[in-house]
Amino acid sequence: MSGLDWIFIVFGGILFFILFTHGYAGIIAASWVPTWGKDYGRIIKAFEGLQEGTVIDLGCGGGGVMRVLAREYPKARIIGYEISVPAWLIAQLLNGLLGLRRRCEVRWQNFYNVSLRDADAVYCFLTPMAMKKLKPKFERELKPSTIVISYAFQIHGWEGERLVQDSSVPIFRYILKYQRISK
Repeated sequence: MSGLDWIFIVFGGILFFILFTHGYAGIIAASWVPTWGKDYGRIIKAFEGLQEGTVIDLGCGGGGVMRVLAREYPKARIIGYEISVPAWLIAQLLNGLLGLRRRCEVRWQNFYNVSLRDADAVYCFLTPMAMKKLKPKFERELKPSTIVISYAFQIHGWEGERLVQDSSVPIFRYILKYQRISK
């Protein structure tokens, strides 16, 4: 094999890996679809009452919501989880360019496998299937009074506030009122 062959093999392997992670993210939770910029104000309002603490963005994509929350709530620690390499790279790049990397930590991890016990608030823009899968995780791991904001899709069986206003995309706001289910 020539040097050029090796370059194509390595480049092809890297490209396959990047595309695989992007597709895998779409299968297990949601494809990367950025939140509408016009809805950032509504999302900030949904987090009303939060001044500090840890906010976790599940499937943070390019990190847009993380950056908006970091600017609005300067005392909060924002952690985003993303498994799509292209989205993770974009989030890292933009957070770095905007000087927000210390306050907007983007982790390349599957959020189903991380603990949410330290979260004071959770944001997610995921499919109904992913929300159904997360519901027992939330009930097991989130502490009472944790704010859960879901963009577009509700958590069935939970009572929350539906915020629609000037957009066709609903935002669901839940405040947990129960003790963790121990397991």
